[in-house]
Amino acid sequence: MIQQRIDFPRQPTIAYIDSFLKAVRGVLDLSEGEVVLDLSRSTEASSALICFLCGLVDLSLSKKNRVSLVLPRNKRVAEAVRAVQEIVKAEGSGRIRVAERMWQARKITGNNNAVLEEILDLIGGNLPISAEARSSLIVVLTELLTNAIDHSGERSCYVCAGAWGRSRLLHLTILDFGMGIPQKIRTRYPQYEDDVEALKDLLKKGLTTRVGLEGGKGYRYIQEILSHNKGRLHIFSGRAKVVLKYDKGEYRYRQARKAFTGTCVDIQFNLDAAGLGAYVAEAGQGEYF
Repeated sequence: MIQQRIDFPRQPTIAYIDSFLKAVRGVLDLSEGEVVLDLSRSTEASSALICFLCGLVDLSLSKKNRVSLVLPRNKRVAEAVRAVQEIVKAEGSGRIRVAERMWQARKITGNNNAVLEEILDLIGGNLPISAEARSSLIVVLTELLTNAIDHSGERSCYVCAGAWGRSRLLHLTILDFGMGIPQKIRTRYPQYEDDVEALKDLLKKGLTTRVGLEGGKGYRYIQEILSHNKGRLHIFSGRAKVVLKYDKGEYRYRQARKAFTGTCVDIQFNLDAAGLGAYVAEAGQGEYF
């Protein structure tokens, strides 16, 4: 039996997205073999890590591969990802649900907003979230889930939200293995041959692939909320890599060396900063839709 061993870095956060995408390619290249997900060296946990672990388990089983997971030697990190090990043991039970004191992850089938409410309720039991922060997060997560379902061509995606240690920064990741945002955009706007330009105009101009609509507003709301919050937005899809750090005033659009058939969106949200309320007040309107 051919074995594909995937070694995760010491810090498997969104900053090391290339290691996650390489892992996806490695799993897709193997059928009827064994996939070993080795996190023994990892000293941190992240929402991106947990989303990709769940996704890699699903992909592996869909390729009829056996899956094993080596837990981190770091006990705190091992606690955060231990539930993923139970998913592996279940050999594709079809129900992905990672629950830990400060982390919640789900596989969502369809546009199911009730799951988003559940995730924030459970996290809020251990990590205080104000009413305004919760409202902001619901808007952001709802828009991201809608876009994941609309752009991917898939009916499912992986969602994880969590915080590390005593941090007041909540990290949110949504991952799917569909066609990717740039490819979906080209179904209506074939002139966008460059993936980076497609994502740039999606964010700056508002593009939608929905028939009968001229402009997508979802990412506009997400960007406005994160701008007031001094948060961060990362998008990786096709050959485009977008990193918008509103807390540092850094906005980068880059082309990846290899394409990712799918989309990963990662959000950093400051639970003690402004968000939706500040945006609505600045816009001078009672409604934002």
